Amino acid sequence: MADPQAPTAASPAAALSDTELEILRLVATGATNREIAHARTISEATVKKHLTNINAKLGTANRTEAMRRALDTGLIALGDPSDGSPDGGGGDEDVRRSDGGAAARLAEELSRTRQRARRTVMLTLGGAALTVLAILGAATWRLTHGTATPTPPPTAPAPAPQDWVLGRQLPEARTGLAAVAAGADLFVIAGATDGGRLVSTTLQYAGGGGLDWRVRASKPTAVRDVAGVAVQGKIIVPGGCAADGRATGVVEIFDPRTDTWRTAAPLPAGRAVCGYGLAMLDGQVYLFGGRTDDDPSSATDAILRYDWSTDAWTVEPDRLLRPRADLAAAAFEGRIHVVGGRSPGGKPENNHWVFRPFEPSADRWDETAAPLPDARAGHALAVANVSGERLYVVGGGWSTHLDIGTLAYDLERGMWSEFAVVRGYTPDRGAGLAVLARQQLVLVGGQRLSGEPLRQTYLRPLKYEIVLPTGGQR
Repeated sequence: MADPQAPTAASPAAALSDTELEILRLVATGATNREIAHARTISEATVKKHLTNINAKLGTANRTEAMRRALDTGLIALGDPSDGSPDGGGGDEDVRRSDGGAAARLAEELSRTRQRARRTVMLTLGGAALTVLAILGAATWRLTHGTATPTPPPTAPAPAPQDWVLGRQLPEARTGLAAVAAGADLFVIAGATDGGRLVSTTLQYAGGGGLDWRVRASKPTAVRDVAGVAVQGKIIVPGGCAADGRATGVVEIFDPRTDTWRTAAPLPAGRAVCGYGLAMLDGQVYLFGGRTDDDPSSATDAILRYDWSTDAWTVEPDRLLRPRADLAAAAFEGRIHVVGGRSPGGKPENNHWVFRPFEPSADRWDETAAPLPDARAGHALAVANVSGERLYVVGGGWSTHLDIGTLAYDLERGMWSEFAVVRGYTPDRGAGLAVLARQQLVLVGGQRLSGEPLRQTYLRPLKYEIVLPTGGQR
């Protein structure tokens, strides 16, 4: 006999989306709205909106009733009551068992969030305890030695904020280049120099010493407005604009070990691009947007994926939320941040979208991340996890020089901050940015608004990060 409480195609329970079901599973683990928001990379307001929709669909009044209704109807399932949990549920473990990989990843993220919160609480309590002990110690000293204030022992001054420092210049000015970190080394590939002449030389900076450039094998196809990523010790550079301003579909791979270039599978037919965003995630290379020539009206919303194991490109069914050219992308913990770029009308934008390729199709894009404080295009972007998980953005002034040329985005707190100042001249666009051996940022080349390409190289250690809040946060 059919279960009268089981959801049917016409029942409110059956109308729950995959996102709402995953939120219900997290509610069942005891997660707070804040923890759910972090696990799903959405705002707490969005979590509350989802919970309101869930209650409306299930005919419940609050999250507890919704969870019970979902358990009763079999929408979500916790573990076997014999698993040792006092209430018959296994918490995050049950979420991992209940419905595939998506819930498992969310539960693991929730666990990491709780661990970080516990560490923060312990540090706060420890600091409070030390403060109390210091006050008691000072009071005891005054009672036994009188009221005179003792001379404090000398202390080392706090480290001053570190700006970018000038390194060894590039052999020649270069803009529209690809800057790729491979191990402890930085590689600068392709681009354009004075007069728009294309450059094919590959340059290498060996990390760990003073900045010094070494010339490596030239890229067979000279292009500009490109990006590259390292995969299995090799560097892939797709597309780019040729001397006539038209995009090419040629894809080439550099092997630093043998100092050789080879040709890979070209971009899909009709998909030649330059000025795109590029990121590597789990051995797959994702290419976002771009343009087919120097006219921004050719901006596209396509997403291309390259499978390293099969040497094949695929046009993804997902698309950018809106067409963008001269954008930037960076991957971190299963997600790709797509930042800024120009609309088909040529206007720089401040979008900050998060692409989650391993989620169900309807949930792959998240627009709730804090947008850039100002619109940017042609900027450089890198990600590092040293003394904090941060995105770094440099430049991006397409038609106006930006007063705040460098920004950092705290991935934990969801806030943009002003980062270290480039004392010389922040490149307006076309520069390269990379993180070497998790120790320092390297900023190379680029150009001024006038179009003048730059030779400057700047370094910024990542041991001490002092950032100042700026606008556009939420």
